[in-house]
Amino acid sequence: MATQTKDSKIFLSIDPGFDSIKVVSNGGLMFKVPRDVVDITDSNFYGERGAGYLKAVGCVEGKEYLVGEWATRQLSDTTLSDNSGDIERQASFESLASFESPEMKVAILTCIGKALVTLARDEKNVLALKEREDGSFDLLTTQASIGVGVALPHSVTTSSQPFIKEWLDRENTFVIEDESGAYHITIKPDFSVINSQVILAMVGAITDEEGNTSPDALINVQDRNSLPAIVIDGGYRTLGRFLLTSAMGVQDGESNQTYAMRNIHQRVADKLRKDCGRDDITPKKIKYLYENNESLHYIDKKGLGAEENVVNAVNDEVMNVCKDLIDELYHKYNNLLEIKTLLVTGGTGAAYYEYLKKALSERRLTWVNVVLTKYEFSGKAISPEYAIAVGLYKAMLHTSNK
Repeated sequence: MATQTKDSKIFLSIDPGFDSIKVVSNGGLMFKVPRDVVDITDSNFYGERGAGYLKAVGCVEGKEYLVGEWATRQLSDTTLSDNSGDIERQASFESLASFESPEMKVAILTCIGKALVTLARDEKNVLALKEREDGSFDLLTTQASIGVGVALPHSVTTSSQPFIKEWLDRENTFVIEDESGAYHITIKPDFSVINSQVILAMVGAITDEEGNTSPDALINVQDRNSLPAIVIDGGYRTLGRFLLTSAMGVQDGESNQTYAMRNIHQRVADKLRKDCGRDDITPKKIKYLYENNESLHYIDKKGLGAEENVVNAVNDEVMNVCKDLIDELYHKYNNLLEIKTLLVTGGTGAAYYEYLKKALSERRLTWVNVVLTKYEFSGKAISPEYAIAVGLYKAMLHTSNK
């Protein structure tokens, strides 16, 4: 068997979006975990831990949490009336203030742990797993140089950075458990980076795999016909945007919640609570039903079972909200007369992409090139939802090579 040079530098890029946490690391490792976090310190769970099971112990002293898919199941189950406490806590976790919450620390550390354990199973790097007598494992990181990057909504990047760096830069010891076993992890990053999500999406689009600007990138910034550009990062809870000038300056950066997908789910939830008599329906429930192509069940006025097509209800609202976004862009940026590129990224951005193209075409703004962040990285096709995490990874790689 041929000897391979082991990778001693590990880069972990974390994009903690409101929908899910996206992770990019060495060797093209990419995965996402639903951002849901549920405190199960005083609860009991029985049966075999199946696919998607993820538990964190010790990220917050004395606490145990479900993270990801199984936490989503817990929060989506409205069968029991005593589920209101979890729903209320999760509503708080969906605010911009959540980036300075204990749950955010749990979510990020859990995803770091999951990434490191996955890499440790790969012989191409120096991480390793050592089995304990009880069948659990210690993650060995002593020979690795580890860098961690976190992407934040543009509007809270400055304000939330001190809180995250305070715990991210120190030694953290915790345990994660998935369907394959339990893993004891101690990590203190050699360096950390925190930056704006919307700026990082742009970085990914204008650079090659080494993080350098290149004519072969998705957008060639050396071409005078590509700038100025408007960058739009449509996420679940916020929509960020800024103007990239022809001199590569970032101006007019902001993020707000007006056009976020979560607001669409909120409006649909409000309507269906009224129309279907389902007072228990939350935006998160609408999101779950939409993503799983399921109908909402309810009892009609005759006392008979009925169902509502959630997919159609959400799509109708997307169209309405997108029209408002298009009008705002048109008026905010001087009818787009000088704009050469509209770069669209993020899950909500992808949903708006075709509407934006159509609207610009109808207004005969033929000089504006609408670009969706879909390109290849490390031999894999990158979807818009991973654009921020990939951009952050490229930025970290570029910095380390200087």
